[in-house]
Amino acid sequence: MTLQLSTITPKVTVHNGKTITTSQDVADYFGKLHKDVLRKIESLEYSIEFTSANFYAHVQKIDIGNGATRESKTRVSHQ
Repeated sequence: MTLQLSTITPKVTVHNGKTITTSQDVADYFGKLHKDVLRKIESLEYSIEFTSANFYAHVQKIDIGNGATRESKTRVSHQ
């Protein structure tokens, strides 16, 4: 079995002295579906304090045509 590493560079930035990335970037890097990464993050069994200190949801409206929109949720991880 051969392990093939991603050639995509992980997207990690520094904001206000904290390193951050998004659930979409994690999904892209590991070749996973974004919805599966979100589900895994949301199923983490950590305290509310840990979760609120390390993750936050970013929701934006996406135009899907004919004047309709939908919400797109991304989890941002920061340390």
